[in-house]
Amino acid sequence: MKSKERPTVAQFIARKIKESGKSQKEIAEACGWPKPNFVTMLKQGNSKLPIDKIGPLAEVLGVEAVYLFWLVLGEYMPATLKSIEFSIRGVMLSEHERDIIDTCRVLTGGADEDVELRVGSDEAVIGKTGTKILYRRVSRAPSEVSLAA
Repeated sequence: MKSKERPTVAQFIARKIKESGKSQKEIAEACGWPKPNFVTMLKQGNSKLPIDKIGPLAEVLGVEAVYLFWLVLGEYMPATLKSIEFSIRGVMLSEHERDIIDTCRVLTGGADEDVELRVGSDEAVIGKTGTKILYRRVSRAPSEVSLAA
C-alpha cells in the first residue's frame, strides 16, 4: 500500500492553477485581489489563503471548496480543524468523498466492514480484511452503482 501525504496549501494551489490554464490575473480578479502578485505569493507559500477566499478560489480553479477548506485549516489551524471535526463528530467531506461512502454502503449492504480503496495507482486499506472497493476516476459521474460479477 502506498502512503500519500497531503500536499501543502501552496503545492495544491500551484498545481491546480497550472492544471486550470488560467492566468494569475484571471484568478486574482475572480477572488477580488487587486493584484495578481498575491497569487504568486500563495503558490510560493509566502502568504496564507484567507478563509473568506477559499470559496472563490475553489470555484475559479474548479476544485471542491470543502477539500480546500480542510487543507487550509489542517495546515494553518490544525487545532481548530480538530475541534470542528470533534464537534461535528466526523470529518468534512467533499461531494465525491460522500459518493465513495455511499457506494461503500450500497456494496456492503450497509454492513460496517473493512474496505480497501484504490484510486488510480494510489490505494488505501481500511482494516485488514473484508470488502474491497475499486474506485476509478471517470470523466463524468456514473449514473448508477453496480457490483461487478
